Amino acid sequence: MVSFPHTVDNTRTIEEAAGVVINQVFLGTCTNSRLEDWDVVSRIVKGKRKAPGIRFIAVPGSKYVEKQVMDAGYYQILAEFGAMFLPPGCGPCVGVHGGVPADGEKSLTTMNRNFRGRMGNPKGEIYLASPATVAATAIEGVIADPRKYARELTSKSFPTIVNTEALKRATVMAMESIEKVATETARKLGPRVKETSEIVEKKTRGVIRKYEPKAQKAAVDLEKTIRTLAKDASKAIKEVLTGKPAVKTSRTVKKKVGKKSKTGVVTKKTVKTKATKKVSKKGVKKTARGKTVKTVSKKRRR
Repeated sequence: MVSFPHTVDNTRTIEEAAGVVINQVFLGTCTNSRLEDWDVVSRIVKGKRKAPGIRFIAVPGSKYVEKQVMDAGYYQILAEFGAMFLPPGCGPCVGVHGGVPADGEKSLTTMNRNFRGRMGNPKGEIYLASPATVAATAIEGVIADPRKYARELTSKSFPTIVNTEALKRATVMAMESIEKVATETARKLGPRVKETSEIVEKKTRGVIRKYEPKAQKAAVDLEKTIRTLAKDASKAIKEVLTGKPAVKTSRTVKKKVGKKSKTGVVTKKTVKTKATKKVSKKGVKKTARGKTVKTVSKKRRR
């Protein structure tokens, strides 16, 4: 596929695009100038010469890629082919330097955008294609189908150019096979799937029946507790605002008493008794059970 000016979705098949005269090819940008891209181009152009009247500009995607392609010998191959090199960075792809097309010139690049003026001149035309198409075009001087150079691409383990029509047919066949298997599986397992779903639904309803009463009771108890707390809090706030002291209620206290066992050992146990309420009569106190007892003054009589 080739994207024609001036949008990436203005595409043509390679058969439709073949033959368009190109003035400049560009292998670059940080997204489409990786080691594998340089490998594809180098294998296609190795031992050949670029077409007369066409410029070939190559820019590694990064300093790291630059070192990789140098170590792999791709710089040497492209230099012998007739390419020109620029250091990694923003260059022809944004029209900063080197590679700005003249008015009316057509550039075939590996960039990912081709809007008007992208390469620095709004009167130039930008076509987008794969690294393999760029290499084939550099050889022939016009947009060319790279599949004729497929033999060069089979020498290494990198991806090769494939027949797109064959790939489409293979995809359709795979989808039909998957649909057939899915239909057959549904036909065979349909009743079992339904049975399993009914079992799950039945168990779920049983769990709900078992725990729903407890959940409802817990909710009612919680509601009662919240209401009681709210009532007590409201009462306390009201007493504070009106200046009336809260009424003291009886409190439960713990009292330790000694108990002598049959063996003579005194054991201690804790029992709960209610605090006594004081009455107005001096020297007399009243127990919780209503009995009145006299108290002995701690002061020594003179």
